[in-house]
Amino acid sequence: MYGSSDFEYLFIRYKAESMPQGESIQTFCIKSKVSYNLFYKWYKDINRFYYLRKSHDMRCKYDRVLLIIHEQFHREPMYDEAFIVMSKDRRKVRLSS
Repeated sequence: MYGSSDFEYLFIRYKAESMPQGESIQTFCIKSKVSYNLFYKWYKDINRFYYLRKSHDMRCKYDRVLLIIHEQFHREPMYDEAFIVMSKDRRKVRLSS
């Protein structure tokens, strides 16, 4: 059985590897041998992850990340939300909450 951390890892992998190529989450789940129904249930229950689409300079600090969140999502981050930022070369990932 999969745990929450397994689905978090799968979600980050999907956003980093498959989403830029236009692959659907269902196809990614099938390719990764994970039940799409279980993943979707987890996603609906925990939908607190936001992916910042454009890659950013990883040297930016929390204030810059907050500015980017305001620009892209027009919202204030809540205590139980996580924002995923990727470097331009897509080798580094930063989670901000």
